[in-house]
Amino acid sequence: MKYEPLKGKVYHIPEKGINVFLYSSVKSAVRGLLQEIENRIKELDRYEQIGFTKRFYINCTNRRDEIETCIIPLIKKWFADVVEE
Repeated sequence: MKYEPLKGKVYHIPEKGINVFLYSSVKSAVRGLLQEIENRIKELDRYEQIGFTKRFYINCTNRRDEIETCIIPLIKKWFADVVEE
């Protein structure tokens, strides 16, 4: 499935003076973001398997761990109603 970012998908409700996004638009954007992060993790795993230098490996490991343990859980926490497990 092709996910789309929220860019250009805001709706203005003049009576209430607010801007809103459709649930389906937010859900698509969040899923797309999570997919890109997961793709980055896989890319770092490939670099590690190829056998880059120890310094590069340490940097990749730290970044991958940060993505897996911090970034993804935060996104899932803040968009819990949008992201389904």
